Amino acid sequence: MTRVVIRLENDISEVMPVLARNIQGCAFGPQVPIVSFRYNNWRVVVQKDEIMVLDVEDESSALKVMGFLKNTLEKTSEV
Repeated sequence: MTRVVIRLENDISEVMPVLARNIQGCAFGPQVPIVSFRYNNWRVVVQKDEIMVLDVEDESSALKVMGFLKNTLEKTSEV
């Protein structure tokens, strides 16, 4: 098992509350903007400038998490 860290070019603090509201079982700390949750038994930690996926087997698993986050944000922006 390994950890994948994805560094973001932009600060995503504004969308973190949206993620927190739309991801079941999510923990969110607005004072120190961090969203954490489990997805397919992988631990995911979203910070304003990076996303960490823990306990993944390989890079393709981390990419699945990124797809999930992207889909979640797209669904919320359509509402």
